[in-house]
Amino acid sequence: MRSEFLKTYLTFDETTLQVDDLNMVNKRAFTLAEVLITLGIIGIVAALTMPSLIANYKKQEYVTQLKKAVSTIEQGFRKRMADIECTDLNCGGIQEFMNPDYFESEVKKNFEIVSACPSNPECMPRDKDGNLLKYKNLGEGYAAKGLKDYSIFVLKSGAIIGLQDTYCTPVKKTKIANFDYNCAFVLIDVNGLKSPNQFGRDVFYFLLNEMGLLVPMYGEQWSLSDSGTTTCNWRNNKDYCDTPRKTSSGLGCAARLIENGWKMDY
Repeated sequence: MRSEFLKTYLTFDETTLQVDDLNMVNKRAFTLAEVLITLGIIGIVAALTMPSLIANYKKQEYVTQLKKAVSTIEQGFRKRMADIECTDLNCGGIQEFMNPDYFESEVKKNFEIVSACPSNPECMPRDKDGNLLKYKNLGEGYAAKGLKDYSIFVLKSGAIIGLQDTYCTPVKKTKIANFDYNCAFVLIDVNGLKSPNQFGRDVFYFLLNEMGLLVPMYGEQWSLSDSGTTTCNWRNNKDYCDTPRKTSSGLGCAARLIENGWKMDY
C-alpha cells in the first residue's frame, strides 16, 4: 500500500515538473527591440521629470537655509540685547555694533562666524574671477544692491549676512506695524559664493527692527510700517517677486515666501 502511494505521488510530482518545464520553455522572453523601446521610454520620462524634481529640491534647500539664517540672526541680536541689558536695539546697541572699529569683535560676541568685513571692499567676498560678488535680479539683469553697500559677516554655515545701518530710524506708522524702528537693512545670501546668487532664490532682503526681529521687505508688515496699509507689498506690485516677469527684482521674495507658509511657489 505504501509503495503504491509513493509510486503514485512520485509519478504525479514528475508529471507536474514536466508540465512546468514545458510551460517555461513556451514562455517568450523580451526581444532586444522591446527592451530598447522600454529603456527609451524610461529615458524620455526621466528627461522630462528630472529638471523639475531638481528645481523643486533646490527651492526647498534654499528655504531651509533661509529659515536657519533668520533664526541665527534673531538669536544673535537677542543675545546682544541681553548682554548690554537693553530691551531693544534702539537702546544704543546697534550703533556700536555697526561701528567699523568694533564691528568684527562685536559680531564674534554674538555669532559663530568665519570672517567679518566692516564695509570695506578690500575684504569683501569675491567670485572665482576675483570680482566683487554681484547679485542677479529674479528677472533679468543684475541688482543695484550689492555687498559693497553693507558691512558683512560670514556664518560657519557659509551664509553671507550684510548689514546696512539705518540708525534705528522711526517707521512712519508704528502702532499699525507693531514695531517702532528700522535699525538696519539686512541682506542674507543663504549659500555664500555658491550660485545662483540671485534675489528670490538664494538671496533675500529684510529690515531689522528694534526688537531684533527680521521683517521681510515689501511684505504686509513692512507695508503697514511704511504706509499704514498693505497695498505697497509684493502682492500688488509684481516687480517685487514674480516669475517669469522680466522686470522682477526679487527684493520682495522673502516676504512672499514667508507669507505663503515658507513656500517658494514662484
